[in-house]
Amino acid sequence: MSKEDRLIGNMTNWISKLGMEEPAIIALETLKPFALVAGELSAFFLAPFLWLLDNKGFDFIDTFEKTGNLEKLIKSLEDASKQKKENP
Repeated sequence: MSKEDRLIGNMTNWISKLGMEEPAIIALETLKPFALVAGELSAFFLAPFLWLLDNKGFDFIDTFEKTGNLEKLIKSLEDASKQKKENP
């Protein structure tokens, strides 16, 4: 399992624990076209603070500025939401 897949899994678990799958899916679908630009801007503006996260911040930015990884996260959230509805 790659570092990106682990990060996507962790994000899915965190969002699912909060019960925010549907709002997250809507937000991700809306922001998907801006993923590359948002990743570059966040790296620029957050760079002075990312050292506090010990490179995890850069991993997060690198992972989610790729549209394919956003698709994986959306699919993972849809699956988690479906499982919650089937097994309450």
